[in-house]
Amino acid sequence: MNKVFSFRWVEPHTHKTIETTGVIITTIHNVVGTNNVTLCFNRWAIPFLLYYGKGVGGTWFSKNIALQLRGDKTKRIYKILCSQRDQTTYYYPIKQFREDFQLSMNYTNSQIKQKILDPARDRIKESNSDVWFDYEMITKYPKNNGRKPMADTIVFHIKTTKATNGTSQHERNATVHRWLMIAFDHDLFKVEKAWNVVLNSSRLDEIYNRLVYWEDQVSAGNMTTPHVKNSFKKLLRVDFNLTFDEQKGKKKG
Repeated sequence: MNKVFSFRWVEPHTHKTIETTGVIITTIHNVVGTNNVTLCFNRWAIPFLLYYGKGVGGTWFSKNIALQLRGDKTKRIYKILCSQRDQTTYYYPIKQFREDFQLSMNYTNSQIKQKILDPARDRIKESNSDVWFDYEMITKYPKNNGRKPMADTIVFHIKTTKATNGTSQHERNATVHRWLMIAFDHDLFKVEKAWNVVLNSSRLDEIYNRLVYWEDQVSAGNMTTPHVKNSFKKLLRVDFNLTFDEQKGKKKG
């Protein structure tokens, strides 16, 4: 209930910029004596959770990651990355960046780096997002005024997990199934149950991309196999409600 959202948009008739702020969940109804809880979502939160507009198409991103990321500006950068994930390089004029992020002209480039870009880069990388970034500031439009050129553009170097296009469906299935075997200690009953749930969810490619990212992190020395195993089990528990008792054949949730 305390998750606050905010965004700016242009009213199509008056062409005025409007700032909208609110909470995502407005009311919670707990049906006493049952397992049922009804959540009332603020309809104005929908453009915040999933933006779709004329001329820009849709931007798909993980709501779980977007909500967990600390800082409104970090969330905003994460969504920009998701919207530009097909590009390896994205040029963002600093003047436009200041306007979009409501920064005064007194907000220096150093402050943008230290207070916005560096924290966002680190938080997004730590979130296990399948898209992340590095950046640099460059002078794309130098001025001949005899002064030392100042950076006028942020260059986002967008990085993503391996695309599934280069792998067959069999290979993707095999990777996910292999990690299910690892996650559930080769208990075939648990693996079969989890596999059926994952396969019927239409999210297999998303899970495959996440596993490939984690495998890359193991190769780079940033994660260990037990760490990946625990992260995968957490994903299965949170996203698919897949938790099992130690007793074989008994499923919780």
